[in-house]
Amino acid sequence: MKSWFRRTLVRSLIGGPIAYFIVSILMLFAYVWFFGNAFNASTGGSKIYKNYVEKVFIDEIVPDERFVYKKVAENVLLASEIKEGTFVVIPISGPILSDNSHRILDQLYIAARITPNLKAIIFYVDSPGGGVTESDYLYEEIRKIKSRGVKVVSFVNSMSASGAYYMTAQSDKIIASPTAIVGSIGVIVESVNVEELGRKIGVSVDTIKSSEMKDIGSLFKKMSDNERAVLQRIVDHSYKRFKTIVKDGRGLSASQVDLIATGEVWNAADAGMLGLIDETGYVNRAVDVAMELTGVNTPVVLTYEEELTFWDVFGARSPVVSLIRGLDNTVNNLNTPAPKLFYMWIP
Repeated sequence: MKSWFRRTLVRSLIGGPIAYFIVSILMLFAYVWFFGNAFNASTGGSKIYKNYVEKVFIDEIVPDERFVYKKVAENVLLASEIKEGTFVVIPISGPILSDNSHRILDQLYIAARITPNLKAIIFYVDSPGGGVTESDYLYEEIRKIKSRGVKVVSFVNSMSASGAYYMTAQSDKIIASPTAIVGSIGVIVESVNVEELGRKIGVSVDTIKSSEMKDIGSLFKKMSDNERAVLQRIVDHSYKRFKTIVKDGRGLSASQVDLIATGEVWNAADAGMLGLIDETGYVNRAVDVAMELTGVNTPVVLTYEEELTFWDVFGARSPVVSLIRGLDNTVNNLNTPAPKLFYMWIP
């Protein structure tokens, strides 16, 4: 190829398609940077920790006239002795597993390590429970925060079952809405068996193992009596710990706990009679109880919400990218799931 032709070709590419491509890429980056910043700015509030921003928690829209005058009178009497403090509302919503347990942990960290003048944490509970390990780890973090003198109040909005109750049984007070469901004290582990299905479609799995129990809980064989006994022993261990947590947290006797630790769930009225909750009411009552426990009469009630950023919607953390990664892991890592222990209400 002639040198003049090569120079002409290079110049035409640089001045044409390549230049257009480079300019397009630069414009794309500028577009992402501009709208990413605009998106983040539109959410309002400065980041406290990671993507969390501080919001004022509204516990009621219209004050209840039955109590508003009482509060006014109390404030007048205590006007000469103003006691300030911060209450942080932390939601426990959905299954307490993986990412969700990390969100709760993040908010506990913000409350305990960043929030100024923290006096109380109010849990807003809507959860069927979750993993045994996740629930126990969060229980321990709450216990350590309590040991620093922070009061804990739990408000059950619709459900506090199994692991959610496990976490919050140590609360100084538990308030439940009149329509709440409480309980499901127990442990569950489930294992799927596809041996018969595999036989029907002509699929079998050959396993070479070092000992009888190495593939305990395998999808591809019926569980033996010995395997069932091993898993039952593990379930019983976690169940015993659950009952101890409830006994100590609620101040109940062993016989009282045995009566309620059947996996059964109760409405708020029955839960109150059984000692699982202290009273029925709404979230504003939980705030009042926190004031009574702490002596704070002018609280600042905050909550920390995780704001979506541009990158959460369109970037590496977007649901689409997460789905693609999940499918990729499923295809490339064809490992059968091991049985998992749950403190969860699983109908």
